Amino acid sequence: MQTVKSFGVVSVAKTFAIIGAIFGVLAIPTAWITERTSSAASDWSWQVYLNPLHLLIIIGTAAVLGFFYGAIGAAVYNLVARWSGGIQIEL
Repeated sequence: MQTVKSFGVVSVAKTFAIIGAIFGVLAIPTAWITERTSSAASDWSWQVYLNPLHLLIIIGTAAVLGFFYGAIGAAVYNLVARWSGGIQIEL
């Protein structure tokens, strides 16, 4: 068994930022479908999701939040792993 004692905070944050951007891209069609099938949908509001600026905001926000939460998660794991000894895995 090997023990994961710590993670590189920046490397985890970058990885989570990329994952967040991917989820941001996936959120766009999901939001569009949800809005189009909603009983309160109007005829023009779906066009908001096709605006390139809004698409960049959705993807960018998901990436920034992924970076932020990845960094926080790695830092918290590193603190807890010092006290608990880390997670044991078999390679």
